[in-house]
Amino acid sequence: MEGAHAVVSLVGLLAATEKEMVDVQQDGARRVADAAKEKGVERVVMISAIGADKNGVTPYQRTKAAAEEYFLSLHPTATVIRPSIVFGPGDSFFTRFAEMAKWLPFLPVFGGGTTKFQPVYVGDLARAVEICCRDDAKVVDMVGGRIIEAGGPDILTYREIMNLTLLHSQRRRPIISLPFWVGTLQAFFLERLPQSLFTLTRDQVKQLRVDNIVSPHPLVNSVNFQDLLRAFPSNSPSSVVETDLVSVHQILPTYLTPQTKENGKRTHGRHTSLGSLEEFKKMSGK
Repeated sequence: MEGAHAVVSLVGLLAATEKEMVDVQQDGARRVADAAKEKGVERVVMISAIGADKNGVTPYQRTKAAAEEYFLSLHPTATVIRPSIVFGPGDSFFTRFAEMAKWLPFLPVFGGGTTKFQPVYVGDLARAVEICCRDDAKVVDMVGGRIIEAGGPDILTYREIMNLTLLHSQRRRPIISLPFWVGTLQAFFLERLPQSLFTLTRDQVKQLRVDNIVSPHPLVNSVNFQDLLRAFPSNSPSSVVETDLVSVHQILPTYLTPQTKENGKRTHGRHTSLGSLEEFKKMSGK
């Protein structure tokens, strides 16, 4: 970090034991904060997650919250960004479900698949990180010491996410709801195996009981995600200034659709496929 103006902490695990969560997400993140302090880094950004809570039901939530608290205590002008599910080419969410659909005769959801998510486009998240790293008094005044909950324009249920995945990967599979206790039982065995496409942990099942969306009642020290992007357009002279958050309906066809992948056209366009959107609405009963 010698000579660095900004540091972005991306320390995180999705599937791990409680000890690993503490070692990496909590203590590992603290080491990043310590090093940034030692080197006098001016701008510090920590990527956390929606649901971070020191009283959370899982080690994932508790260790994220502990890391947040440490960063802000050591760096009073640091910024914490809590994204919902992050999507984009190569993601570990939609891409994973699309891959699962290749091998499974059905796609499972737990508890009726009613849990809500607010997927945020990786490009929008990256723009927010870039803004928060700027050496700009107006930026620091807006985001210094603040928490930003980052969600996209669409709030989707778990079942709707599966429907979207099947639609854009052009596969037909039934979506079957399983009780949470079945998911917990499956996870008991799967979490003991080497990590793979089908890895599932009991903590992940617990988290599926709670919506993963931006809080309808913002924290006192929070900043609205879209307000930030609108207030500070991109620094890049070649970029188009965008003020609207990118929808899953605009991006998923660029990397889940088989023809797109075969042609190597992983574009990041912002044009919604109206046909696909209408088909999704029919599938979802909207």
